[in-house]
Amino acid sequence: MATIELSAIRKSFDGTEILKGVDLRIEDGEFISLVGPSGCGKSTLLRVIAGLEPQSAGEVRIDGVAADGIRPSARNLAMVFQSYALYPHLSAFDNIAVPLRMRRLSAIERLPLLGALLPSRRRKERGIREDVAKVAEQLEIAHLLARKPAQLSGGQRQRIAVGRAIVRQPVAFLFDEPLSNLDAKLRVHMRAELAQLHRRLNTTFVYVTHDQAEAMTMSSRIAVMIGGELVQVGTPTDIYDNPRDIRVAEFVGSPKINILPGRIRDDGRIEALGIALRLTSPTARAPAGSACAPSGSSSAAGRSPATSYMSRTWARKRSCISASMAATRVSWRVSTTRDDCRRSQPRSHSASRRMPCAPSTPRANGSRSRSSTPSACGSGPLSDAATIDTASVAAPAASAALRKRDHRASTAYGLVAPAFTLMLLMLLGPLASVIALSFTDYQLGAPAFSWIGLANYQDMFADRVFWISLRNTLTYVVIVVPGAVTLGLGIALLIESGTSLRSLYRTIYFLPVMATLIAMAVVWEFMLHPQFGLVNGLLRGAGLPAFSWLQDRGTALYALCAIGIWQAVGFNMVLFLAGLVSIPKQLYEAAEIDGAASAWARFRLVTWPMLGPVTTFVIVISGIRSFQVFDTVHILTKGGPSKSTEVLIHTMYTEGFEFFRSGYGAALTVVFLVFVLLLTLIKARLADRGVQYA
Repeated sequence: MATIELSAIRKSFDGTEILKGVDLRIEDGEFISLVGPSGCGKSTLLRVIAGLEPQSAGEVRIDGVAADGIRPSARNLAMVFQSYALYPHLSAFDNIAVPLRMRRLSAIERLPLLGALLPSRRRKERGIREDVAKVAEQLEIAHLLARKPAQLSGGQRQRIAVGRAIVRQPVAFLFDEPLSNLDAKLRVHMRAELAQLHRRLNTTFVYVTHDQAEAMTMSSRIAVMIGGELVQVGTPTDIYDNPRDIRVAEFVGSPKINILPGRIRDDGRIEALGIALRLTSPTARAPAGSACAPSGSSSAAGRSPATSYMSRTWARKRSCISASMAATRVSWRVSTTRDDCRRSQPRSHSASRRMPCAPSTPRANGSRSRSSTPSACGSGPLSDAATIDTASVAAPAASAALRKRDHRASTAYGLVAPAFTLMLLMLLGPLASVIALSFTDYQLGAPAFSWIGLANYQDMFADRVFWISLRNTLTYVVIVVPGAVTLGLGIALLIESGTSLRSLYRTIYFLPVMATLIAMAVVWEFMLHPQFGLVNGLLRGAGLPAFSWLQDRGTALYALCAIGIWQAVGFNMVLFLAGLVSIPKQLYEAAEIDGAASAWARFRLVTWPMLGPVTTFVIVISGIRSFQVFDTVHILTKGGPSKSTEVLIHTMYTEGFEFFRSGYGAALTVVFLVFVLLLTLIKARLADRGVQYA
């Protein structure tokens, strides 16, 4: 338990003052609610107490110790956020255990693989499981511990968030509108649970809400904030009965009070709208025989006359409403050409009721005719010719429904046809042609070809150049993909960290994506020139030996890998930036309160798991783009020197367009497509296990 003291707290955002010198003392073990309209600064004040927002001026003291400059993880406070801020990639058990693991396990013990092998980690984990089990039993959530947050209801998530706060045994609990996302019935239930929890824990609760009912029913004291100022602090009864400010009187209570202009007369009465009112209000009684009487008394006791407003009535008002039920007018239209009886839309303002038609009499042909008596469906008699034949009514309706369904189907097919035709011509048709060509000896420009079965594939697997190109391609992929992904993520993190030059950095790193590969290849050819290239010039200036980067078979492939990483970093950076923006900020704040004090700890707990789907997509896309490397190889080395940079697509190009062996080139293409298909299937498989953000 703790006493929290706020002294002259001020907070400004971009020159706008949000908190205007707030002074408040929160006693040890009390339940205090910060109440006020939206935008009054109550959540900002709570964040200042937690250390998530530094105050512009003033002092925060917890148990008499100044907390200014102390990180949230070191203040020993627990916070339940409005969105609950549960880690979506962790189970309910792991969400509750996060604060314990952050405090009890060392950095090495928290490592995924190495830490699990340490005996000290296993011993501490047993204690953590016991503590989580106790909290789960206390909150009646033991059966939910294996579920992810996306599999829980709003009330269950709220309990998990409270359990994460309880398990660390903080000196005070901070609640930022935790019930606002729940439905009305569940809110009422959770109010009682939170009040009972406070009585059981006997710990300081600071609760932010704009709902007066929550504050009135749960709090021992209420602090009313309006416009960044702390207007009044007191018990719920005191706030309601004796508001010190007219703004408090307007805000507290439902419905809102009426304010009338008035004056205080010399005899002590209040005159409003020409009516003199006493300061004391005896119980109002309804006159005998009155049709409408008040259900309670009107009271102005305890109200300050200086406020000059009419007092609020404590009891509810009753309205006497006389209403008459008008008969629903329903008109019928009778067709002489078709034996049907169609009801028009009711014109009554009230909810229409189904009105039965007049009784019918049997006819010789088995149908039933209407009698000539006045009909309940209309205002006049129905003709004997007006009959209802269910078969004649159902048949046209069924045929109309079929026509409508056929029309919708034809419209759908018509809309899909252009896209399907384009896919057939541009994707499926060429793919089928390539597969078919791989079983022929077709040569580009030849008038005829023969089917040779698997001969092209046998030649390919026996060809030394194929295996060299495949090895070089795999080497290129293994080097470029990790390098481009790691650098792209690192640059995205630096840009998103809040630097003022983020727009400039985005532009610089994205330029390789916007520029043509051929133009960039020419630039790199000049930079890597062995005599007057910029790279060798820098090496000579540093006293290091120069290299023939693209002419040496020991460095050529690695030089192309460096160019490939440079080309892919900008694209990956943009994708990672999009993923970082989608991570809720409150997850980082919850992690910091839970004990993740360092940036590395927050990265491992929040950033990296939440970027899982984006990272999978980036890795697969980078792998596919790396398999497709051709431009830089063809421009800079043409596969040399001595086939040291020969890659799969360049071999396909050489066989198909230089040696005109189209059938053999098609077989190489099929192998390439198999690799791309495997990567796509891996991506789809991993995407199904992606993080649920709900």
